[in-house]
Amino acid sequence: MATTQHYLWASGHFLLLVASIRYFMAWMMFRNVSAWWYKASFTGALVSYAIVCQKSLGTPQPSAAFVRRAILDENVQYFLLAFFWWTSKPIAITLLQVWVKANYDSAMRVVAYTELVIFVRVFLGAITFQNSLLSPIIFVHFLRQRYYQSAFTREAVGSTTARIDAFVRKPGNPPMLVTVWDRIQMLVGRWVGTTLTPANANGGAAAGAGAAPRR
Repeated sequence: MATTQHYLWASGHFLLLVASIRYFMAWMMFRNVSAWWYKASFTGALVSYAIVCQKSLGTPQPSAAFVRRAILDENVQYFLLAFFWWTSKPIAITLLQVWVKANYDSAMRVVAYTELVIFVRVFLGAITFQNSLLSPIIFVHFLRQRYYQSAFTREAVGSTTARIDAFVRKPGNPPMLVTVWDRIQMLVGRWVGTTLTPANANGGAAAGAGAAPRR
């Protein structure tokens, strides 16, 4: 028998789907669209994630053990990120992340690459003052956590890094380009705490992916 939680979860999904389609399609066709639809999309995502987080973790407890469990829970991470996007200036491409993530487990590989594109978007948006400087900082920390927890993210990062590396090291490119790229890899590797292309990046992809927020 359906419960109140189930209806709330389904309502959140419905609101996310309808509002996301409305906002994203208008954005794709270069039409003006109210930010209300963007907020509504993430409101739906927050409702769905909240239900799943509650079912996964139970009643919140004022303990360090509960906080550690919550921080490592994939759905809590997406809930917090959705809340950040909800409070931020609309960035249409971010809707793809929760929309796909919320509905298709098999699309997690697409989500991983989408999240890399989102990072590029918010980074460029920050240096061109189209979004807040906080957006890439928050999102890169989210990506760092996903890198540790999701084989799909590691695969996406490894594949993207390999493609960039092959391009940078093409014969005829300026040596300075290779030097800069190596420096970037070293700095990012130090910050992440590991190499960008771990040996098992392509193995067992399904093992590292958490469940989507569904009941």
